[in-house]
Amino acid sequence: MKMEDRQASRIHYNMALIGGFLGAYGVVSRGNFPSAQTGNMISILTMAIGRKPLDFLIHVGALVVYVAAIVLCTWLPKHAKIRLPQLSLAVSSIAAVLMTMIPMNADPILSLYPLFFATAFQWCSFKGARGFTCATIFSTNNLRQFSSAAVEVWLNHDDSFLDKFRFFGGTLLSFHTGAAAAIFLTLVFEEKASLFCLLPLAAAWAQVETALHRAAAHQTA
Repeated sequence: MKMEDRQASRIHYNMALIGGFLGAYGVVSRGNFPSAQTGNMISILTMAIGRKPLDFLIHVGALVVYVAAIVLCTWLPKHAKIRLPQLSLAVSSIAAVLMTMIPMNADPILSLYPLFFATAFQWCSFKGARGFTCATIFSTNNLRQFSSAAVEVWLNHDDSFLDKFRFFGGTLLSFHTGAAAAIFLTLVFEEKASLFCLLPLAAAWAQVETALHRAAAHQTA
């Protein structure tokens, strides 16, 4: 495997660990998964039909926050000289700090607004590695890709899927390692547990900067 591919894989796996941490932190501390909107959009319909205007607005607000991050990630690169990976890491770091200031008894959806924004921003900024499109903030499609690749390798005896099997397997392992850490730390430190995510975020920043410097050195060589 090329050095560039190994570096890209390390960054990707670290981001999957961060995605798992933030997702599990949201579930344990607030009872909701901040990395996806399927459940929230269904809740919006439920609130509308159930005539709960305040809850309806809070859930709509969560959707707006999530979509706003996607809009910014799509718009910014074409209108400003900015690097989305570094900006995403900064956004996630700010969100991790903000979460410590929101009490555990706050509205569970409203309190997750920072993570709705940060995880959506991460999804659009880190889209995969080594030619694989792979989300780092949730696992359903990654599980499908891993399972189908496993069938190709072990049952259909097609070794061309071995790299895919390892890549998605590593992603799942990283994501759920982060999730397990978040579950334990949140049970101990409650809302303050989000600060522990600053450690892998700092490591990811160093990895991204190293990759950029190495790429620049390679171009000038």
